[in-house]
Amino acid sequence: MQTHIKIVALMNILFGALMVLAGIAVAFGVGLLGLTTGDLGGILILGTIGVVGGLLLTALALPQVIGGLGLLANRSWARYVLIVTSAISLFKFPVGTVLGAYALWVLFHDDTKAAMR
Repeated sequence: MQTHIKIVALMNILFGALMVLAGIAVAFGVGLLGLTTGDLGGILILGTIGVVGGLLLTALALPQVIGGLGLLANRSWARYVLIVTSAISLFKFPVGTVLGAYALWVLFHDDTKAAMR
């Protein structure tokens, strides 16, 4: 079961990091799109939407990364963090659904519970 735990941890770190990069891309991309309008209102509105959207994506990704790092370090709290993030991932069809289902199967397994104590 240790192999499955490491796979879940690494997958959460990877997908969380990709989501942080997506947040950065949204913040800069939409902000730059606002600059292309040449209108002060467009710059302010699109800049604000970009920053808020980027921060939101990053805020949703950080628990996934932190939980994955904690799981690699065999921290008991990381299991609970990843249970929550994995349940949320079930709604991110199709890749998130597969990752979330696999992670929940691993995290609720009796061997995982014993290993995290």
